[in-house]
Amino acid sequence: MKEKNLQKVKDDIKEYQKMNSDWFNEYKNLGGKKSKKKYFENLEIFFNETLGVFTGTDEPLYDSREDSMYAVSEIANISMKEVNLIFESVDNVTAYT
Repeated sequence: MKEKNLQKVKDDIKEYQKMNSDWFNEYKNLGGKKSKKKYFENLEIFFNETLGVFTGTDEPLYDSREDSMYAVSEIANISMKEVNLIFESVDNVTAYT
């Protein structure tokens, strides 16, 4: 890999790590109680289930945003309040929709 491309990848990774910290910090500021590990496990489920329907960039797994949020609740075994905290933690920092 060319040095310039390698540096871009490194910069992208640093930016993603910063967003991760910012998302988790926002989650805690909003009153979230889960550990960082559990937050990121739930965040991965959230992205997997909602990304397509929220952004229109992939083939949506669900017919509506609401359906995708309920799926996150069921799959992660968390309340809808917790799902909304996850959504807000991302949306407040990087505008999910």
